This record gives sequence, structure tokens and C-alpha cells, in this order.
Amino acid sequence: MATQLIDLGNIRFIWKGDWVVTNTYELNDVVRYNNIVWVYVNQLPAANIAITNAAYWSRMVEGSEIPPTEGQAGKVLKTDGTLTFWSDSFDTFLIGADITDFITAATLTDVALGIEGNSTSFVQTALVNTGSGVSSSADFIAYASNGTNESGWIDMGITNQSFNDPTFSLTGPGDGYVFMSGAIAGVVDVDQYSVAGTSLNVISDGPHGMIAGFMFDLVLPVAPT
Repeated sequence: MATQLIDLGNIRFIWKGDWVVTNTYELNDVVRYNNIVWVYVNQLPAANIAITNAAYWSRMVEGSEIPPTEGQAGKVLKTDGTLTFWSDSFDTFLIGADITDFITAATLTDVALGIEGNSTSFVQTALVNTGSGVSSSADFIAYASNGTNESGWIDMGITNQSFNDPTFSLTGPGDGYVFMSGAIAGVVDVDQYSVAGTSLNVISDGPHGMIAGFMFDLVLPVAPT
């Protein structure tokens, strides 16, 4: 008499430990992911299936919504609407009850940082450098996409009370400033120029910019008088 074996699969829950996306799971396999216990609910065994795919996985036991903190120093807690997880950074950061409404009404795009306040006086973003070095200052700096520490930025800041660094031609402590260094340096054709005392004013249709300590080589239509 021939014997036929029929694989009924798991007829009870089988604990499989922490979920590994490349592992093959079958019906009633139970795993842990993001501090939540999940059960495999599909009749067909499979691997490389996202834990959030409801055709294959179902939440079985809810744990804490905050995943384990061990080894996550310096990271931020994020959610995709389904799972909570640790990440190295925020994609966008919005502060204020009405900042989203403002961004929408103003039709702003690609906002990485948005801050909103509501006050009968003034609203401020406070940035302070408590260092006491000779180069200490507090700065807001915006970079071009090809900017570096040397060029391709615009800087608005104020020097600290201990400031004593002539590198950027600032006179001393408490100086406020706005200055920039373009991302492109090289030879520029000048379309118009004028001389006023020791100042040479130039207008050019070419790209502008400088690197600290190095100005453009200016190609003048005629020699200045």
C-alpha cells in the first residue's frame, strides 16, 4: 500500500525570532520587528516580503511604539505612518502650529526647514556661539549645490566678544556682517567699469564669485585711468 505524505505546513505558531527580510517564511511563522510581533498569514512560503505587506504579514502583538534605543545614539525617531524607526536625519523639519498652512498658501516648494511663530512682539530664531576663541562667531550660512567650505556660500553673522581674527577683514568683537564667496572663480570679461578714487566698480555678464584671498582676474576693455 502506497503512502502519501501531505505537508500541512505549520499547524501551530512557530517562533522564528527577529524578522530577516531574506529568510523564507511560511504560514503561522511568528517574528519580531520594530518591537512588534508579526505572524505570517499567506498560504505560500516566500522571502523578501515587506513586513508591512498585509497579504503576507499581520500584527499579532503590539509592543511599545518606540523601538529599542540601544545603539541608536545621536539618531532621530521617525515614522512612515505605519512603523516607527530610528534614522540618521530628518528629511524635513517643520516647527509651529501653522507652518504647513503657510507653506501651502505661499506655494513654497522644497522646504527643508520651516519655522512659524505667533507673537504680538517679534519672533526670532536664536543662534548663539558660547565659544571664546579669537575666531568665534555665530553664522547663518546658505550654500550653493556645489558649495564647499571655501566657496559657494553666503554668510550672515556676528563676531563674539573675544573675536580677534583678521582673516575675513572684520574689525573686531561685535561686528555684524553679510558676505559671500561665489562657487566659480576664474577669468571674467568686464562689460562696464568705473573708477572712483581707489575703488574699481565693474559690471559683467559672466559668472561672479571669489574665494577668500583670491579675486577674479579682470579682463578690462581698456586700461583704467
